[in-house]
Amino acid sequence: MMVPVGDVLNHIAKNNAQIRFEKNELLVVSITPIKKNEEVFNTYGEHSNSDLLHMYGFVEIFPHNTFDAVEIPTKCFIEAFRKEKIDPIEVANKKIETLLEMELIDRTASIIIGHDGILNEEECLHIFQIYSMPVDDFSEFLENDCELLSDEEWDNFSLLNENIYKIPIDWKDLIRDSCNLHTNHLKMTLEKLNAIEPEAVDDQIKQKKKIQRLKSAKLLIDSQLKLIHNFITCLDK
Repeated sequence: MMVPVGDVLNHIAKNNAQIRFEKNELLVVSITPIKKNEEVFNTYGEHSNSDLLHMYGFVEIFPHNTFDAVEIPTKCFIEAFRKEKIDPIEVANKKIETLLEMELIDRTASIIIGHDGILNEEECLHIFQIYSMPVDDFSEFLENDCELLSDEEWDNFSLLNENIYKIPIDWKDLIRDSCNLHTNHLKMTLEKLNAIEPEAVDDQIKQKKKIQRLKSAKLLIDSQLKLIHNFITCLDK
């Protein structure tokens, strides 16, 4: 929905104003002190940089978007899962199949990392619990209709940045390997983008848009790389 006048305001995650709809008027209300000549910012919502680029065509430079997140692709997670070799390959494959059947991971994303740590914490705690099960315990788990441990038994673990370094070593290895695989992919993509030279066109507006799109794509990947780096730093503290 277009909002005349209100749409003039730019977005940042840490906005200093918000739009308020009254019966016969639209108000722009400050929510923090705004100095003279300081720009007034609205927020378009709690969006990651990927969402901002998709919906609005821009991203926020790291670390200003506190709602930014990066999804570790399931293919990276599965590759790391098998790479660790804590189980025979047939058991590892059965665990992966079980995670998909229980919808703890889907075909596209597994671990979702934000500024404060892993965002899908509950699902990931279940994932890592199944991952580290000895073979006999996993067989019993399947026989018991995939009944997971009660919340009290794993709730002492946190996947947020401030405490994630306390989790078991095998969980750390799986997370780190999954992140490293995705990091390598992001770096290769960034190298390809850096090698692109936008073709010159007569229309300066079109040329400017092409350059801006390329710049935004680079900033998106850069923010995701930094988000992962900060997360791994906390993991290995």
